[in-house]
Amino acid sequence: MVNSSGLVGILCAVTSGFLSAIGAVLYKLTTDSAAPQVCLVRYGLTFGIFLPYLTIRTVRGLTHRINKKSALLMLTAAICTLVSSLTEYLAMDSLTAGDSITIGACSFIFTLVGGHIFLKEAFRLVSIIPVALSVAGVVFVARPSFIFGDDDITFGGSRIGGIFFAILSAIGGSAAMLQTRKLHNKATVEQIIIVPACMALVVLPAYSKLRNDGWYIPCLEDMVYLCGSASAYFASFSFILFALHKERAGPVSICYNLNIVFVFIIENVVFHTVPKTTSIIGAALVFIGSCAVTKLQMRQTGVQNVG
Repeated sequence: MVNSSGLVGILCAVTSGFLSAIGAVLYKLTTDSAAPQVCLVRYGLTFGIFLPYLTIRTVRGLTHRINKKSALLMLTAAICTLVSSLTEYLAMDSLTAGDSITIGACSFIFTLVGGHIFLKEAFRLVSIIPVALSVAGVVFVARPSFIFGDDDITFGGSRIGGIFFAILSAIGGSAAMLQTRKLHNKATVEQIIIVPACMALVVLPAYSKLRNDGWYIPCLEDMVYLCGSASAYFASFSFILFALHKERAGPVSICYNLNIVFVFIIENVVFHTVPKTTSIIGAALVFIGSCAVTKLQMRQTGVQNVG
């Protein structure tokens, strides 16, 4: 039976998943904007909110003293976080939001493998089954032409490029998570978050300049969608942090993964499109696989509710 604190955590996790789906679809509504722009707005919002909060916490002596090793871990985590965020949007330039989020949801595979190799975390052989299910799900979503004979173009871009960026986003997110785990009790959440936000304010304009994309202000409609997308992602992040204070990571992860379901529904309503059958099958396999791995990890660790 779920207690009141756990119920609040679960509701926050579901809300976080819903908001992340909203953020993805809002980005797809833009017509003349670039991935670095929405990424910059997203991290600019993070910087504007967390910097005063970090300052207050530091003055009160509630933050950790950062040594050289922790600083290096924070820098590495920030790079991986920024790469994951940017490539997530680049993937959506060529894929539907549903396909992009589904492939990105497979980051747990890289986290499992990386955790076993670098953090010496236990890996149960039975986990191979849900991992295989999720890999099969990605194949259904990617629809490689040598299997499905499907070489379609989605939203004006190459699917191959979109799939590559989606996988890179999953790897980046997984690497950032592994680095963040190493920072447990060595740095506070706000100290970790502010680093990629500061980095984004410098790196993203430079990245756009190097690609000769130009750095322009989008039209008013696109700006509204960009701000809406960035705000939705930021709110999603805030809800997931609050959820983790109320409920165990396992149930929170499962509930958050409902964003796979939400994004297909919202995208269908907004764009009046029907997702491919292979995408639906793939999303279902990835969702089942990620939930199964989460349940196995919960049984293994026996983590207690931190609420």
